[in-house]
Amino acid sequence: MSQAGGTVTSGGMITEANSSNLELPEYQKKAVEGYLKSQSFKEWPFLPKEISSPGRAYPDVSAFGTNVPIVIQDSDGASVNAPVGGTSASSPAFAGLLLQVRGALLSATECDGIDVTFGHINPMIYWAAENRPNAFIDVTVGNNVYDKHGNYCGQGFVTAEGWDPVTGVGMMNFPAFVEAAKEYYCIGIENIPNKGKKGKKTKEGKNSTKGGGRSRFRS
Repeated sequence: MSQAGGTVTSGGMITEANSSNLELPEYQKKAVEGYLKSQSFKEWPFLPKEISSPGRAYPDVSAFGTNVPIVIQDSDGASVNAPVGGTSASSPAFAGLLLQVRGALLSATECDGIDVTFGHINPMIYWAAENRPNAFIDVTVGNNVYDKHGNYCGQGFVTAEGWDPVTGVGMMNFPAFVEAAKEYYCIGIENIPNKGKKGKKTKEGKNSTKGGGRSRFRS
């Protein structure tokens, strides 16, 4: 998938909050409610259903997922190239990028002495999408009314500015995402959702716990 003229394979959805589905998490609430209020959503004629009480929505992010080359062994044991696509390609690709982000943080002076671990990273992703939007490349043209083979499904969602159930908050813009991650995990920010105990600002502008050590913000 690319910012323009690419291919989207998306089964994105906004679920209905009930006993069978997860509730809309707090970290995603503003993004999903913003989409539901957007003109793109209101004017889209192919919605799969009316959403009276939104629950967990997906995807969270997007990544390139068309004709990604991998190496496999054929029946004779020889290594051959084979293209793959869809979430089987984009999910591990995004996970690999996160490893690169962690490596960048561990070597950054701002994170000196902090063993950054991501864990549940979604709160950080939505914080960055709202507060550091250049951490992502927003995809604003497209829909998931067609499947990956180009077959018309008759219903689906449309992209919009910000989060949408086709491409999430968009694709990672690696340099800016690293800077946002430094701020979130190492430098310290105020009002981190689902972060737990909040650090206090020191004169140097860093965050510290009550005992004086630098705090480690994990999502």
